[in-house]
Amino acid sequence: MSDECQPLNLGGRTKEDPCKGAFGYCTPYDYFEMRKMLQVVRNGLVTRLTSYDTMLWERQRKGEKVSYTPATQAALDLCNGDSWNVLAEHGDSNWNYLKMGEELAGPIRTFIEMATRCHAASCDVDAAIRALGGVTPSAPAQPVPTQTIIDQIFKRAGEAAGGVAKFAAIGLALWGGAQFIKAREKGDS
Repeated sequence: MSDECQPLNLGGRTKEDPCKGAFGYCTPYDYFEMRKMLQVVRNGLVTRLTSYDTMLWERQRKGEKVSYTPATQAALDLCNGDSWNVLAEHGDSNWNYLKMGEELAGPIRTFIEMATRCHAASCDVDAAIRALGGVTPSAPAQPVPTQTIIDQIFKRAGEAAGGVAKFAAIGLALWGGAQFIKAREKGDS
Protein backbone atom coordinates (compact mmCIF):
# COMPACT_ATOMS: atom_id res chain seq x y z
CA MET A 1 0.00 0.00 0.00
CA SER A 2 1.23 3.47 -0.87
CA ASP A 3 2.63 5.82 1.77
CA GLU A 4 0.27 8.64 0.72
CA CYS A 5 -2.84 6.52 1.18
CA GLN A 6 -5.32 7.46 3.90
CA PRO A 7 -6.95 4.71 5.96
CA LEU A 8 -10.40 3.64 4.85
CA ASN A 9 -13.16 5.12 7.00
CA LEU A 10 -15.56 2.32 7.88
CA GLY A 11 -17.67 4.48 10.16
CA GLY A 12 -16.37 2.91 13.36
CA ARG A 13 -16.83 -0.65 12.17
CA THR A 14 -14.23 -3.40 12.12
CA LYS A 15 -14.28 -6.91 10.75
CA GLU A 16 -14.56 -8.17 14.34
CA ASP A 17 -17.32 -5.68 15.27
CA PRO A 18 -19.16 -5.04 11.99
CA CYS A 19 -22.56 -3.86 13.21
CA LYS A 20 -23.92 -0.73 14.85
CA GLY A 21 -27.26 -2.08 16.03
CA ALA A 22 -28.16 -2.33 19.70
CA PHE A 23 -25.63 -4.52 21.53
CA GLY A 24 -23.73 -5.07 18.27
CA TYR A 25 -26.76 -6.67 16.63
CA CYS A 26 -26.67 -6.59 12.82
CA THR A 27 -29.54 -4.87 11.05
CA PRO A 28 -30.43 -4.48 7.37
CA TYR A 29 -29.16 -0.90 7.71
CA ASP A 30 -25.66 -2.23 8.50
CA TYR A 31 -25.87 -4.62 5.55
CA PHE A 32 -26.88 -2.00 3.00
CA GLU A 33 -24.51 0.66 4.35
CA MET A 34 -21.47 -1.65 4.10
CA ARG A 35 -22.57 -2.95 0.69
CA LYS A 36 -22.76 0.65 -0.50
CA MET A 37 -19.30 1.29 0.99
CA LEU A 38 -17.88 -1.62 -1.02
CA GLN A 39 -19.54 -0.29 -4.19
CA VAL A 40 -18.06 3.17 -3.69
CA VAL A 41 -14.55 1.88 -2.93
CA ARG A 42 -14.71 -0.55 -5.86
CA ASN A 43 -15.89 2.25 -8.18
CA GLY A 44 -12.88 4.28 -7.04
CA LEU A 45 -10.64 1.36 -7.97
CA VAL A 46 -12.30 1.12 -11.40
CA THR A 47 -11.70 4.85 -11.95
CA ARG A 48 -8.03 4.53 -11.04
CA LEU A 49 -7.53 1.45 -13.21
CA THR A 50 -9.17 3.24 -16.14
CA SER A 51 -6.86 6.21 -15.66
CA TYR A 52 -3.83 3.93 -15.40
CA ASP A 53 -4.90 1.97 -18.48
CA THR A 54 -5.31 5.20 -20.46
CA MET A 55 -1.81 6.30 -19.46
CA LEU A 56 -0.39 2.93 -20.54
CA TRP A 57 -2.13 3.12 -23.92
CA GLU A 58 -0.82 6.64 -24.53
CA ARG A 59 2.73 5.60 -23.69
CA GLN A 60 2.53 2.42 -25.76
CA ARG A 61 1.25 4.45 -28.70
CA LYS A 62 4.39 6.57 -28.39
CA GLY A 63 6.51 3.41 -28.56
CA GLU A 64 7.36 3.02 -24.87
CA LYS A 65 7.46 -0.47 -23.40
CA VAL A 66 5.12 -0.18 -20.42
CA SER A 67 2.66 -2.68 -19.01
CA TYR A 68 0.80 -3.57 -15.88
CA THR A 69 2.95 -4.07 -12.79
CA PRO A 70 2.26 -7.04 -10.50
CA ALA A 71 0.42 -4.70 -8.09
CA THR A 72 -1.75 -3.13 -10.78
CA GLN A 73 -2.48 -6.55 -12.32
CA ALA A 74 -3.54 -7.81 -8.88
CA ALA A 75 -5.78 -4.74 -8.54
CA LEU A 76 -7.33 -5.47 -11.94
CA ASP A 77 -7.92 -9.09 -10.98
CA LEU A 78 -9.51 -8.00 -7.69
CA CYS A 79 -11.72 -5.49 -9.48
CA ASN A 80 -12.92 -7.89 -12.16
CA GLY A 81 -12.99 -10.96 -9.93
CA ASP A 82 -13.48 -11.17 -6.20
CA SER A 83 -15.05 -7.76 -5.53
CA TRP A 84 -17.50 -8.16 -8.41
CA ASN A 85 -18.40 -11.67 -7.25
CA VAL A 86 -19.06 -10.48 -3.68
CA LEU A 87 -21.45 -7.78 -4.90
CA ALA A 88 -23.18 -10.27 -7.21
CA GLU A 89 -23.47 -12.92 -4.49
CA HIS A 90 -24.82 -10.53 -1.85
CA GLY A 91 -27.29 -8.41 -3.77
CA ASP A 92 -29.26 -5.36 -2.80
CA SER A 93 -32.59 -7.16 -2.91
CA ASN A 94 -35.33 -6.13 -0.52
CA TRP A 95 -35.39 -9.74 0.70
CA ASN A 96 -32.41 -8.76 2.84
CA TYR A 97 -34.80 -6.74 5.01
CA LEU A 98 -36.10 -10.06 6.29
CA LYS A 99 -32.68 -11.11 7.56
CA MET A 100 -31.34 -10.13 10.95
CA GLY A 101 -28.45 -10.71 13.31
CA GLU A 102 -25.80 -13.27 12.49
CA GLU A 103 -27.38 -13.99 9.12
CA LEU A 104 -26.24 -10.51 8.07
CA ALA A 105 -22.93 -10.47 9.98
CA GLY A 106 -21.17 -12.82 7.53
CA PRO A 107 -21.88 -10.76 4.41
CA ILE A 108 -21.11 -7.52 6.29
CA ARG A 109 -17.70 -8.87 7.32
CA THR A 110 -17.11 -9.88 3.70
CA PHE A 111 -18.01 -6.35 2.53
CA ILE A 112 -15.59 -4.84 5.04
CA GLU A 113 -12.77 -7.20 4.06
CA MET A 114 -13.33 -6.63 0.33
CA ALA A 115 -13.63 -2.83 0.72
CA THR A 116 -10.34 -2.82 2.64
CA ARG A 117 -8.66 -4.89 -0.08
CA CYS A 118 -10.06 -2.64 -2.85
CA HIS A 119 -8.88 0.45 -0.98
CA ALA A 120 -5.36 -0.97 -0.63
CA ALA A 121 -5.38 -1.87 -4.34
CA SER A 122 -6.50 1.69 -5.19
CA CYS A 123 -3.54 3.02 -3.24
CA ASP A 124 -1.21 0.73 -5.21
CA VAL A 125 -2.69 1.92 -8.51
CA ASP A 126 -2.31 5.55 -7.35
CA ALA A 127 1.38 4.89 -6.69
CA ALA A 128 1.75 3.36 -10.17
CA ILE A 129 0.04 6.38 -11.75
CA ARG A 130 2.37 8.75 -9.90
CA ALA A 131 5.36 6.61 -10.99
CA LEU A 132 4.32 7.21 -14.61
CA GLY A 133 4.14 10.94 -13.91
CA GLY A 134 0.36 11.12 -13.88
CA VAL A 135 -2.08 12.76 -11.54
CA THR A 136 -4.23 10.43 -9.48
CA PRO A 137 -8.00 10.74 -9.77
CA SER A 138 -9.79 12.30 -6.83
CA ALA A 139 -11.06 9.93 -4.20
CA PRO A 140 -14.69 8.94 -4.49
CA ALA A 141 -17.03 10.60 -2.05
CA GLN A 142 -17.85 8.46 0.95
CA PRO A 143 -21.47 7.34 0.90
CA VAL A 144 -23.80 9.44 2.97
CA PRO A 145 -25.52 7.23 5.52
CA THR A 146 -29.15 6.90 4.58
CA GLN A 147 -31.98 5.61 6.66
CA THR A 148 -33.72 2.56 5.31
CA ILE A 149 -37.46 2.13 5.54
CA ILE A 150 -36.97 -0.27 8.44
CA ASP A 151 -34.81 2.26 10.32
CA GLN A 152 -37.45 4.94 9.79
CA ILE A 153 -40.19 2.60 11.04
CA PHE A 154 -38.24 1.80 14.22
CA LYS A 155 -37.44 5.48 14.75
CA ARG A 156 -41.06 6.52 14.32
CA ALA A 157 -42.25 3.64 16.49
CA GLY A 158 -39.90 4.83 19.22
CA GLU A 159 -41.18 8.38 18.88
CA ALA A 160 -44.76 7.13 18.95
CA ALA A 161 -44.04 5.02 22.04
CA GLY A 162 -42.59 8.10 23.71
CA GLY A 163 -45.73 10.05 22.84
CA VAL A 164 -47.97 7.28 24.15
CA ALA A 165 -45.95 7.10 27.36
CA LYS A 166 -46.26 10.86 27.82
CA PHE A 167 -50.03 10.79 27.36
CA ALA A 168 -50.30 7.72 29.59
CA ALA A 169 -48.42 9.57 32.33
CA ILE A 170 -50.69 12.60 31.95
CA GLY A 171 -53.76 10.35 31.99
CA LEU A 172 -52.50 8.53 35.07
CA ALA A 173 -51.86 11.84 36.83
CA LEU A 174 -55.37 13.08 35.97
CA TRP A 175 -56.92 9.80 37.10
CA GLY A 176 -54.91 9.88 40.32
CA GLY A 177 -55.97 13.47 40.92
CA ALA A 178 -59.60 12.55 40.33
CA GLN A 179 -59.33 9.63 42.77
CA PHE A 180 -57.79 11.93 45.37
CA ILE A 181 -60.58 14.46 44.96
CA LYS A 182 -63.24 11.72 45.20
CA ALA A 183 -61.63 10.36 48.35
CA ARG A 184 -61.61 13.83 49.93
CA GLU A 185 -65.22 14.43 48.99
CA LYS A 186 -66.27 11.11 50.54
CA GLY A 187 -64.37 11.89 53.71
CA ASP A 188 -65.90 15.38 53.98
CA SER A 189 -69.53 14.32 53.62
